[in-house]
Amino acid sequence: MAAAEAGGGGVGGLPTVVIDNGGGTVKVGWATDASPVVVDNAKAKTRSAKGKVLIGAQIEETRNKAGLLFKRPVQKGFVLDAELQREVWASAFSAPSLNVQPNETAMLVTEPLFNFDSVRTSLQELAFEEFGFAALYRAPAADMAAYKACTDGAAAGFGDGCVVVDSGFSATNVVPYVGGRRIDGAIRRVDVGGKLLTHALKDSISYRKIDVSNETYVVNQMKEDISVIVQDYMPTLRELRKARGKHPLNVEYVLPDFGEVFRGFISEDGPADPQDDSRKRKATGSSQTVQLGHERFSIPELIFRPSDIGIDQAGVGPAVAESIAALTPLARPLAYANVVAVGGNAGIPGFRDRLYSEVRADAPSDFTEVNIAVPDEPSLYAWRGGCAFAQSDGFSAKCVTKAEYAEKGHTLCFKRFDQQDL
Repeated sequence: MAAAEAGGGGVGGLPTVVIDNGGGTVKVGWATDASPVVVDNAKAKTRSAKGKVLIGAQIEETRNKAGLLFKRPVQKGFVLDAELQREVWASAFSAPSLNVQPNETAMLVTEPLFNFDSVRTSLQELAFEEFGFAALYRAPAADMAAYKACTDGAAAGFGDGCVVVDSGFSATNVVPYVGGRRIDGAIRRVDVGGKLLTHALKDSISYRKIDVSNETYVVNQMKEDISVIVQDYMPTLRELRKARGKHPLNVEYVLPDFGEVFRGFISEDGPADPQDDSRKRKATGSSQTVQLGHERFSIPELIFRPSDIGIDQAGVGPAVAESIAALTPLARPLAYANVVAVGGNAGIPGFRDRLYSEVRADAPSDFTEVNIAVPDEPSLYAWRGGCAFAQSDGFSAKCVTKAEYAEKGHTLCFKRFDQQDL
Protein backbone atom coordinates (compact mmCIF):
# COMPACT_ATOMS: atom_id res chain seq x y z
CA MET A 1 0.00 0.00 0.00
CA ALA A 2 1.47 3.36 -0.98
CA ALA A 3 1.65 6.21 1.49
CA ALA A 4 -0.96 8.24 -0.33
CA GLU A 5 -3.42 5.35 -0.04
CA ALA A 6 -2.65 4.38 3.54
CA GLY A 7 -4.70 6.93 5.45
CA GLY A 8 -4.63 6.39 9.20
CA GLY A 9 -5.77 9.62 10.80
CA GLY A 10 -2.27 11.06 11.18
CA VAL A 11 -1.12 14.62 11.81
CA GLY A 12 -2.75 17.04 9.40
CA GLY A 13 -4.23 14.19 7.41
CA LEU A 14 -0.83 12.55 6.86
CA PRO A 15 -0.69 8.75 6.84
CA THR A 16 1.01 7.20 9.88
CA VAL A 17 3.50 4.35 9.85
CA VAL A 18 3.65 2.43 13.14
CA ILE A 19 6.91 0.76 14.24
CA ASP A 20 7.10 -1.62 17.19
CA ASN A 21 10.88 -1.67 17.55
CA GLY A 22 11.57 -4.91 19.41
CA GLY A 23 14.94 -6.38 20.23
CA GLY A 24 14.33 -9.46 18.07
CA THR A 25 12.06 -8.20 15.33
CA VAL A 26 10.69 -4.92 14.01
CA LYS A 27 6.97 -4.78 13.26
CA VAL A 28 6.21 -2.08 10.66
CA GLY A 29 2.94 -1.16 9.00
CA TRP A 30 0.43 1.55 8.22
CA ALA A 31 -1.95 2.45 11.04
CA THR A 32 -4.86 1.16 8.95
CA ASP A 33 -3.26 -2.23 8.18
CA ALA A 34 -4.53 -5.42 9.79
CA SER A 35 -1.03 -6.89 10.18
CA PRO A 36 2.51 -5.52 9.98
CA VAL A 37 5.57 -6.44 7.99
CA VAL A 38 7.81 -8.32 10.44
CA VAL A 39 11.59 -8.29 9.87
CA ASP A 40 14.56 -9.36 11.96
CA ASN A 41 16.01 -6.41 13.84
CA ALA A 42 19.54 -7.41 12.93
CA LYS A 43 22.34 -7.60 10.42
CA ALA A 44 23.57 -11.11 9.67
CA LYS A 45 26.63 -12.45 7.90
CA THR A 46 27.03 -15.87 6.35
CA ARG A 47 30.02 -18.04 7.26
CA SER A 48 30.99 -18.61 3.65
CA ALA A 49 34.25 -17.26 2.23
CA LYS A 50 32.42 -14.36 0.59
CA GLY A 51 30.63 -13.48 3.83
CA LYS A 52 27.39 -12.17 2.38
CA VAL A 53 25.76 -9.48 4.57
CA LEU A 54 22.00 -9.62 5.14
CA ILE A 55 19.88 -6.87 6.70
CA GLY A 56 16.35 -7.08 8.08
CA ALA A 57 13.98 -8.88 5.72
CA GLN A 58 16.90 -10.33 3.74
CA ILE A 59 17.66 -12.70 6.64
CA GLU A 60 14.32 -14.49 6.37
CA GLU A 61 14.50 -14.50 2.58
CA THR A 62 17.89 -16.23 2.34
CA ARG A 63 17.64 -19.99 1.81
CA ASN A 64 20.69 -21.13 3.75
CA LYS A 65 20.56 -19.88 7.35
CA ALA A 66 23.24 -22.23 8.68
CA GLY A 67 25.73 -20.60 11.01
CA LEU A 68 24.57 -17.02 10.55
CA LEU A 69 26.50 -14.45 12.58
CA PHE A 70 24.24 -11.76 14.04
CA LYS A 71 24.73 -8.17 15.05
CA ARG A 72 21.76 -6.40 16.63
CA PRO A 73 21.18 -2.68 17.19
CA VAL A 74 19.21 -3.41 20.37
CA GLN A 75 20.96 -4.72 23.49
CA LYS A 76 18.98 -5.44 26.69
CA GLY A 77 16.06 -3.57 25.13
CA PHE A 78 17.90 -0.36 24.26
CA VAL A 79 19.02 0.87 20.83
CA LEU A 80 22.79 1.13 21.16
CA ASP A 81 23.69 1.16 17.46
CA ALA A 82 21.68 3.91 15.77
CA GLU A 83 23.35 3.44 12.37
CA LEU A 84 22.45 -0.25 12.24
CA GLN A 85 18.92 0.58 13.37
CA ARG A 86 18.68 3.03 10.49
CA GLU A 87 19.69 0.30 8.05
CA VAL A 88 17.07 -2.13 9.38
CA TRP A 89 14.32 0.50 9.23
CA ALA A 90 15.32 1.48 5.70
CA SER A 91 15.11 -2.16 4.68
CA ALA A 92 11.61 -2.45 6.13
CA PHE A 93 10.39 0.84 4.66
CA SER A 94 11.33 -0.32 1.17
CA ALA A 95 9.03 -3.37 1.32
CA PRO A 96 6.59 -3.33 -1.64
CA SER A 97 3.60 -3.45 0.71
CA LEU A 98 4.79 -0.30 2.49
CA ASN A 99 6.78 2.00 0.18
CA VAL A 100 7.13 4.60 2.94
CA GLN A 101 7.74 8.20 1.83
CA PRO A 102 8.98 9.78 5.10
CA ASN A 103 8.48 13.44 4.12
CA GLU A 104 4.78 12.68 3.58
CA THR A 105 4.34 10.44 6.63
CA ALA A 106 3.99 10.64 10.42
CA MET A 107 5.80 7.97 12.46
CA LEU A 108 4.86 6.30 15.74
CA VAL A 109 7.71 4.26 17.22
CA THR A 110 7.87 2.23 20.44
CA GLU A 111 10.77 2.33 22.89
CA PRO A 112 11.70 0.51 26.13
CA LEU A 113 10.63 1.68 29.55
CA PHE A 114 13.04 4.07 31.29
CA ASN A 115 14.89 4.70 28.06
CA PHE A 116 18.14 6.68 28.21
CA ASP A 117 18.01 10.30 27.05
CA SER A 118 20.90 9.62 24.68
CA VAL A 119 18.93 6.80 23.03
CA ARG A 120 15.79 8.94 22.82
CA THR A 121 17.83 11.67 21.19
CA SER A 122 19.21 9.18 18.65
CA LEU A 123 15.72 7.93 17.76
CA GLN A 124 14.50 11.49 17.24
CA GLU A 125 17.49 12.31 15.06
CA LEU A 126 16.90 9.17 13.01
CA ALA A 127 13.26 10.12 12.46
CA PHE A 128 13.71 13.80 11.61
CA GLU A 129 17.28 14.22 10.36
CA GLU A 130 18.09 10.88 8.72
CA PHE A 131 14.70 9.91 7.28
CA GLY A 132 12.95 13.30 7.30
CA PHE A 133 9.57 12.20 8.70
CA ALA A 134 6.91 14.89 8.78
CA ALA A 135 5.92 14.14 12.39
CA LEU A 136 6.95 11.79 15.21
CA TYR A 137 5.56 10.22 18.36
CA ARG A 138 7.46 7.72 20.50
CA ALA A 139 6.15 5.79 23.50
CA PRO A 140 6.90 2.62 25.47
CA ALA A 141 5.52 -0.54 23.88
CA ALA A 142 3.70 -1.32 27.13
CA ASP A 143 1.80 1.98 26.84
CA MET A 144 0.51 1.00 23.41
CA ALA A 145 -0.52 -2.44 24.69
CA ALA A 146 -2.30 -0.85 27.65
CA TYR A 147 -4.06 1.64 25.37
CA LYS A 148 -5.44 -1.18 23.25
CA ALA A 149 -6.37 -3.28 26.27
CA CYS A 150 -8.21 -0.40 27.90
CA THR A 151 -10.06 0.54 24.71
CA ASP A 152 -11.09 -2.88 23.42
CA GLY A 153 -11.56 -4.68 26.76
CA ALA A 154 -8.98 -7.45 26.36
CA ALA A 155 -9.59 -8.47 29.97
CA ALA A 156 -12.94 -8.73 31.68
CA GLY A 157 -14.32 -5.63 33.38
CA PHE A 158 -11.79 -3.09 32.15
CA GLY A 159 -12.42 0.30 33.59
CA ASP A 160 -9.50 2.66 33.41
CA GLY A 161 -6.74 0.43 34.69
CA CYS A 162 -4.81 -2.75 33.92
CA VAL A 163 -1.49 -4.53 34.40
CA VAL A 164 0.53 -5.28 31.27
CA VAL A 165 2.91 -8.24 31.43
CA ASP A 166 5.18 -7.75 28.42
CA SER A 167 7.45 -10.78 27.93
CA GLY A 168 9.49 -10.21 24.81
CA PHE A 169 12.94 -10.71 23.33
CA SER A 170 15.01 -8.78 25.87
CA ALA A 171 13.15 -9.05 29.18
CA THR A 172 9.81 -9.42 30.92
CA ASN A 173 8.25 -6.23 32.29
CA VAL A 174 5.24 -5.88 34.57
CA VAL A 175 3.67 -2.45 34.08
CA PRO A 176 0.56 -1.28 35.99
CA TYR A 177 -1.82 1.48 34.87
CA VAL A 178 -4.35 3.26 37.05
CA GLY A 179 -6.73 5.93 35.83
CA GLY A 180 -5.10 5.89 32.41
CA ARG A 181 -1.71 6.64 33.95
CA ARG A 182 1.41 4.46 34.08
CA ILE A 183 2.63 3.95 37.65
CA ASP A 184 6.40 3.97 37.19
CA GLY A 185 7.19 3.25 40.84
CA ALA A 186 5.33 -0.06 40.63
CA ILE A 187 7.02 -1.39 37.48
CA ARG A 188 8.91 -4.65 37.92
CA ARG A 189 11.39 -6.24 35.49
CA VAL A 190 12.52 -9.86 35.17
CA ASP A 191 15.74 -10.16 33.14
CA VAL A 192 14.51 -13.17 31.18
CA GLY A 193 13.32 -12.83 27.58
CA GLY A 194 13.32 -14.77 24.34
CA LYS A 195 17.01 -14.14 23.66
CA LEU A 196 18.07 -15.70 26.96
CA LEU A 197 15.76 -18.70 26.37
CA THR A 198 17.26 -19.30 22.93
CA HIS A 199 20.82 -19.25 24.28
CA ALA A 200 19.85 -21.51 27.20
CA LEU A 201 18.36 -24.04 24.78
CA LYS A 202 21.43 -23.79 22.55
CA ASP A 203 23.75 -24.46 25.52
CA SER A 204 21.62 -27.37 26.77
CA ILE A 205 21.55 -29.14 23.40
CA SER A 206 25.24 -28.47 22.68
CA TYR A 207 26.29 -29.87 26.05
CA ARG A 208 24.10 -32.99 26.03
CA LYS A 209 23.41 -33.87 22.38
CA ILE A 210 24.96 -32.17 19.32
CA ASP A 211 26.91 -28.96 18.84
CA VAL A 212 24.54 -26.19 17.78
CA SER A 213 26.54 -23.36 19.36
CA ASN A 214 26.80 -21.57 16.00
CA GLU A 215 23.16 -22.10 15.01
CA THR A 216 21.36 -19.29 16.82
CA TYR A 217 18.75 -18.81 14.10
CA VAL A 218 17.94 -22.52 13.84
CA VAL A 219 17.73 -22.96 17.63
CA ASN A 220 15.48 -19.90 17.94
CA GLN A 221 13.06 -21.50 15.48
CA MET A 222 13.33 -24.77 17.41
CA LYS A 223 12.46 -22.96 20.64
CA GLU A 224 9.36 -21.47 19.03
CA ASP A 225 8.29 -24.91 17.79
CA ILE A 226 8.81 -27.04 20.88
CA SER A 227 8.28 -24.81 23.93
CA VAL A 228 5.50 -25.54 26.40
CA ILE A 229 4.96 -24.37 29.97
CA VAL A 230 3.76 -26.93 32.50
CA GLN A 231 1.71 -26.24 35.60
CA ASP A 232 3.85 -28.29 38.02
CA TYR A 233 7.49 -28.25 37.04
CA MET A 234 9.15 -30.70 39.46
CA PRO A 235 6.41 -33.38 39.31
CA THR A 236 6.49 -33.22 35.50
CA LEU A 237 10.28 -33.54 35.51
CA ARG A 238 10.13 -36.61 37.79
CA GLU A 239 7.40 -38.14 35.67
CA LEU A 240 9.48 -37.65 32.52
CA ARG A 241 12.51 -39.31 34.09
CA LYS A 242 10.49 -42.33 35.21
CA ALA A 243 9.02 -42.74 31.72
CA ARG A 244 12.49 -43.42 30.24
CA GLY A 245 11.71 -41.83 26.90
CA LYS A 246 8.12 -43.03 26.55
CA HIS A 247 6.31 -39.81 27.41
CA PRO A 248 4.10 -37.47 25.35
CA LEU A 249 6.50 -34.56 25.99
CA ASN A 250 9.39 -36.41 24.35
CA VAL A 251 9.67 -35.47 20.67
CA GLU A 252 12.03 -35.95 17.78
CA TYR A 253 12.97 -32.66 16.15
CA VAL A 254 14.12 -32.63 12.54
CA LEU A 255 16.92 -30.14 11.88
CA PRO A 256 17.04 -28.21 8.60
CA ASP A 257 19.69 -29.23 6.07
CA PHE A 258 19.01 -26.21 3.79
CA GLY A 259 18.88 -28.55 0.83
CA GLU A 260 15.52 -30.25 1.20
CA VAL A 261 14.45 -28.99 4.64
CA PHE A 262 14.65 -25.24 5.16
CA ARG A 263 12.95 -25.03 8.54
CA GLY A 264 13.08 -27.50 11.40
CA PHE A 265 9.97 -29.27 12.63
CA ILE A 266 8.67 -31.86 15.11
CA SER A 267 8.62 -35.28 13.50
CA GLU A 268 5.40 -37.27 13.27
CA ASP A 269 7.44 -40.36 14.15
CA GLY A 270 7.81 -39.25 17.74
CA PRO A 271 5.28 -39.76 20.58
CA ALA A 272 1.97 -37.93 20.36
CA ASP A 273 2.34 -34.32 21.47
CA PRO A 274 -0.61 -33.38 23.71
CA GLN A 275 0.10 -29.67 23.36
CA ASP A 276 0.05 -29.09 19.61
CA ASP A 277 -0.06 -31.69 16.86
CA SER A 278 -0.07 -28.94 14.20
CA ARG A 279 3.68 -28.48 14.61
CA LYS A 280 4.47 -31.97 13.26
CA ARG A 281 5.57 -33.30 9.89
CA LYS A 282 7.01 -36.51 8.54
CA ALA A 283 10.81 -36.86 8.62
CA THR A 284 12.70 -38.23 5.62
CA GLY A 285 15.19 -41.05 5.94
CA SER A 286 18.22 -38.79 5.56
CA SER A 287 17.09 -36.16 8.07
CA GLN A 288 19.29 -35.23 11.02
CA THR A 289 17.24 -35.29 14.19
CA VAL A 290 17.61 -34.46 17.87
CA GLN A 291 15.60 -35.98 20.72
CA LEU A 292 14.06 -33.40 23.05
CA GLY A 293 12.26 -33.96 26.33
CA HIS A 294 12.77 -31.88 29.46
CA GLU A 295 14.17 -29.01 27.36
CA ARG A 296 10.68 -28.35 26.05
CA PHE A 297 9.49 -27.09 29.43
CA SER A 298 12.67 -26.50 31.46
CA ILE A 299 13.80 -23.69 29.13
CA PRO A 300 10.60 -21.56 29.21
CA GLU A 301 10.37 -22.37 32.94
CA LEU A 302 13.12 -19.75 33.38
CA ILE A 303 10.49 -17.03 32.93
CA PHE A 304 8.92 -18.29 36.16
CA ARG A 305 12.11 -19.55 37.89
CA PRO A 306 15.10 -17.40 36.79
CA SER A 307 17.03 -18.57 39.86
CA ASP A 308 17.50 -21.94 38.09
CA ILE A 309 20.34 -20.34 36.10
CA GLY A 310 21.60 -18.08 38.87
CA ILE A 311 19.58 -14.92 38.20
CA ASP A 312 18.80 -13.49 41.63
CA GLN A 313 15.24 -12.44 40.82
CA ALA A 314 11.74 -13.72 41.44
CA GLY A 315 9.83 -15.00 38.43
CA VAL A 316 7.05 -13.29 36.56
CA GLY A 317 4.32 -14.50 38.97
CA PRO A 318 5.81 -12.89 42.09
CA ALA A 319 6.74 -9.84 39.98
CA VAL A 320 3.05 -9.29 39.19
CA ALA A 321 2.17 -9.59 42.89
CA GLU A 322 4.94 -7.17 43.89
CA SER A 323 3.86 -4.68 41.25
CA ILE A 324 0.23 -4.72 42.36
CA ALA A 325 1.23 -4.53 46.03
CA ALA A 326 3.00 -1.23 45.24
CA LEU A 327 -0.31 0.32 44.13
CA THR A 328 -2.79 2.03 46.43
CA PRO A 329 -5.18 -0.36 48.23
CA LEU A 330 -8.14 0.88 46.20
CA ALA A 331 -6.39 0.12 42.90
CA ARG A 332 -5.32 -3.43 43.73
CA PRO A 333 -8.60 -5.29 43.12
CA LEU A 334 -8.94 -3.67 39.67
CA ALA A 335 -5.34 -4.58 38.87
CA TYR A 336 -5.77 -8.26 39.79
CA ALA A 337 -8.92 -8.42 37.67
CA ASN A 338 -7.26 -6.91 34.60
CA VAL A 339 -3.89 -8.47 33.77
CA VAL A 340 -3.06 -8.75 30.07
CA ALA A 341 0.00 -10.69 28.92
CA VAL A 342 1.64 -9.71 25.62
CA GLY A 343 4.91 -10.29 23.78
CA GLY A 344 6.21 -13.39 22.04
CA ASN A 345 6.66 -15.48 25.20
CA ALA A 346 3.02 -14.99 26.17
CA GLY A 347 2.14 -17.12 23.16
CA ILE A 348 3.92 -20.22 24.53
CA PRO A 349 1.31 -22.94 25.20
CA GLY A 350 0.55 -23.04 28.92
CA PHE A 351 1.78 -19.50 29.69
CA ARG A 352 -1.62 -18.06 30.55
CA ASP A 353 -2.67 -20.95 32.82
CA ARG A 354 0.64 -21.00 34.70
CA LEU A 355 0.63 -17.24 35.21
CA TYR A 356 -2.96 -17.40 36.44
CA SER A 357 -2.08 -20.13 38.97
CA GLU A 358 0.83 -18.14 40.38
CA VAL A 359 -0.98 -14.80 40.49
CA ARG A 360 -4.07 -16.41 42.04
CA ALA A 361 -1.89 -18.03 44.73
CA ASP A 362 -0.23 -14.70 45.57
CA ALA A 363 -3.42 -12.62 45.56
CA PRO A 364 -5.13 -11.87 48.89
CA SER A 365 -7.88 -14.36 49.64
CA ASP A 366 -10.55 -11.65 49.73
CA PHE A 367 -9.77 -10.66 46.11
CA THR A 368 -12.19 -13.03 44.43
CA GLU A 369 -11.59 -11.91 40.85
CA VAL A 370 -8.25 -12.64 39.17
CA ASN A 371 -8.17 -12.51 35.39
CA ILE A 372 -5.28 -13.10 33.00
CA ALA A 373 -5.93 -12.33 29.32
CA VAL A 374 -3.63 -13.34 26.47
CA PRO A 375 -4.84 -11.83 23.18
CA ASP A 376 -4.51 -13.49 19.81
CA GLU A 377 -1.02 -12.97 18.36
CA PRO A 378 0.39 -11.41 21.56
CA SER A 379 3.66 -10.50 19.83
CA LEU A 380 1.72 -8.05 17.61
CA TYR A 381 -0.44 -6.54 20.35
CA ALA A 382 1.72 -3.48 21.06
CA TRP A 383 1.90 -2.73 17.33
CA ARG A 384 -1.89 -2.97 17.04
CA GLY A 385 -2.20 -0.71 20.07
CA GLY A 386 0.01 1.81 18.29
CA CYS A 387 -2.26 1.60 15.24
CA ALA A 388 -5.34 2.23 17.39
CA PHE A 389 -3.69 5.21 19.08
CA ALA A 390 -2.50 6.64 15.75
CA GLN A 391 -6.13 6.71 14.59
CA SER A 392 -7.43 8.30 17.80
CA ASP A 393 -8.46 11.93 18.23
CA GLY A 394 -5.62 12.60 20.68
CA PHE A 395 -2.76 11.45 18.48
CA SER A 396 -2.07 14.74 16.69
CA ALA A 397 -1.66 16.63 19.95
CA LYS A 398 0.97 14.16 21.15
CA CYS A 399 3.11 14.38 18.00
CA VAL A 400 5.98 16.72 17.25
CA THR A 401 6.11 17.96 13.66
CA LYS A 402 9.30 18.45 11.69
CA ALA A 403 8.80 22.23 11.78
CA GLU A 404 8.41 22.16 15.59
CA TYR A 405 11.53 20.01 15.87
CA ALA A 406 13.48 22.46 13.71
CA GLU A 407 12.41 25.31 15.99
CA LYS A 408 12.61 23.75 19.47
CA GLY A 409 14.60 20.56 19.00
CA HIS A 410 14.83 17.71 21.46
CA THR A 411 13.51 19.75 24.38
CA LEU A 412 10.00 19.77 22.95
CA CYS A 413 10.20 16.04 22.15
CA PHE A 414 11.14 15.18 25.72
CA LYS A 415 8.37 17.38 27.10
CA ARG A 416 5.65 16.02 24.84
CA PHE A 417 6.59 12.34 24.66
CA ASP A 418 7.86 11.50 28.14
CA GLN A 419 4.57 11.57 30.02
CA GLN A 420 2.93 8.81 32.06
CA ASP A 421 -0.59 9.44 30.78
CA LEU A 422 -1.95 7.24 28.01
